[in-house]
Amino acid sequence: MDSLVTLRHGARWSDDGDVDIYELHYPGSFVAEMDDEAAFALNSLLGLMESGVAEAAVSLHLFEEAHKNGTPPPPSPDDVWDDEFERQGAATRETAAELLDQLPTGLTHAERRAAERRAWIDAAQELKRQGWRNGVWPDGYLRTVPFLYAKAFLYAVDGVVQALATMARQPWAPESIDAIATEWESAFPTVRPVRNTSQHQDERILGKRNRNKPIELQPIDNGIIHAPDGGITVINSLNGNRFVCTMADGHMGEVEISSATLKAIGDLTQRTISAFTWEGPERYIP
Repeated sequence: MDSLVTLRHGARWSDDGDVDIYELHYPGSFVAEMDDEAAFALNSLLGLMESGVAEAAVSLHLFEEAHKNGTPPPPSPDDVWDDEFERQGAATRETAAELLDQLPTGLTHAERRAAERRAWIDAAQELKRQGWRNGVWPDGYLRTVPFLYAKAFLYAVDGVVQALATMARQPWAPESIDAIATEWESAFPTVRPVRNTSQHQDERILGKRNRNKPIELQPIDNGIIHAPDGGITVINSLNGNRFVCTMADGHMGEVEISSATLKAIGDLTQRTISAFTWEGPERYIP
């Protein structure tokens, strides 16, 4: 049955693409020789791990869709850009003229100049509002979408690992659970510190880590940023499909938002399930 516990593609999520599905196999419905309290704790922690795998799968799909949809369009001929620039300018002038027609008479020269500047600002903003009412999102909002899904993926992965770490500290957990947790930490050492930075961006901006200690910024060379002498703090950044930030130790940390990472936490969850002795009917999730 272990051959079925694989990352599988093909479950239809939307018309644009497929979501990765990770199948989890429970050899039974309950763990042998475990009291009710321990069984409740185990099932609750495994439930957290299941949810984390599902959340990672969904957020990965949405991240990839957002990344794809957010790709800038191919360059347009200069005359197309010129036409759009002229259209925007004409619309702004028209709206500004309407606002200026509403000004009271008898304004001083200085008051008139101030009112004209205000009219141009209000006109430009009103054009943006018209776009919003027609369903056009602000560029700044659009740019946040892949970051939201990347962080959702990061938090889901971290949630799986933290559930495992909590399980490893329980007296009823077999020794193999601690070994699985240690192996994960060696293979993916940046997940927790990157997640910490994403939740403490204000401290990183000030160059601080836990207990208000200063961060010693380390050299960076990741293909986008070249800072051989350090001195740069990176917050909430994407390098392709990698969520990147400065960790508390001053080094650059990254977590890959990918099917490979999803498979890794799926494998982690499956190994955790398989570490216990199960009885009763087997089942699959999802």
